[in-house]
Amino acid sequence: MKFTLFIFLLLHVYASLRASIVNPEAYMNFIEYCQFLRYPVTPYWVTTPDGYILNLFRIGKKHSKTFNKGTPIFMQHGLVDSSDDWIINDEDLAPGFILVNLGYDIWFGNTRGNHHSRNHTTLNPNTDPLFWNYTWNEMAEYDIPTEINFVLNFTGYQKLVYIGHSQGTTIIMAHLIEHPEFASKLAVSILLAPIATVMHQTSKVLADANHPEFFDLMAMFGIDEVFKKDSLIMPWVCEYLNLVCKDVVDMIADSDGNVDNNERLDVIMGHYPSSDSLKNIKMWSQMALYKEPRMQKFDYEDPIKNYEIYGSAKPPVYNLTSLTSNFGLFGGEYDRLGDQVDVQWLKSQIVNANIMWYKDDYPLGHGTFMWFKNSTWFNDVISLIKKVV
Repeated sequence: MKFTLFIFLLLHVYASLRASIVNPEAYMNFIEYCQFLRYPVTPYWVTTPDGYILNLFRIGKKHSKTFNKGTPIFMQHGLVDSSDDWIINDEDLAPGFILVNLGYDIWFGNTRGNHHSRNHTTLNPNTDPLFWNYTWNEMAEYDIPTEINFVLNFTGYQKLVYIGHSQGTTIIMAHLIEHPEFASKLAVSILLAPIATVMHQTSKVLADANHPEFFDLMAMFGIDEVFKKDSLIMPWVCEYLNLVCKDVVDMIADSDGNVDNNERLDVIMGHYPSSDSLKNIKMWSQMALYKEPRMQKFDYEDPIKNYEIYGSAKPPVYNLTSLTSNFGLFGGEYDRLGDQVDVQWLKSQIVNANIMWYKDDYPLGHGTFMWFKNSTWFNDVISLIKKVV
């Protein structure tokens, strides 16, 4: 009874304080957010071959009633993230808004399981554990081609510019390795905080997940979904206890959080993180434990199960040397997840690709690629786009 009364009082206090949030965008969904800032926005739904229904968004230039023409730019978010992250920085700093106001046709993807793509033709994410039986391997195999093919078919263009962040870089490389013909649909793949291996990562959260006991405990409680989006409490915490949020971001992604736009943390944490499968988090924890750098498929940790799925006792390794398309690699010196050493290793592996741009020491952390407060570095992204469009 006392606990119930405490919760009631806490919610009452929270409701009173919520109205004083400086940035109302913290509680808006993607469409509301764009409309609030006077950007035209349209949602689209696409279905993958294995039944996941994904939500895409297209935005137009501010105050316009139509969408831009020309080669589309497709922006793919990273791990436990969503399309929101491309626009939630201050308006003049948000990558999505910067590019659309330059006149580019901007599209955003949402991979399976995040708060925009919690839909399936037969499975219910709230009641069917099978909905969450996926890793980024399935995103690479199914989500990427479904999203990109839709954009190309809709716009009538044969190629687009791909911009991926974090896991969004991993899945495009994985798809191109297994389907090299897909490269003909990409003018260039711009990889922000590129990740093929995380062997040198120093994220406190990923490190803490590197224990079998953690996943055993989650399984015991029947937990298949993690980081379910809840924008109620975190924006308030980040508005009134800003240093707490900054420290959390520092531990997870950025070794120097001072390069982030910390004044915007209430909005950022109103939209991030987003839902994902526990199985996908387990795969990333496996990747952090490899004894040598490599990019491979999910390990079922049972030779018989691996053989059943892959036809071999060990998971297949992606052959990065088979990549032959155009790439731009943008790495940050303060990145805990996309460590500079790992980015350098990636460059050393894609020897047959056309690396149109490479720099691994931008003064950015992992999240800073979305939440930066100094936009100078983004001019390099724009310059690369201009080379191919």
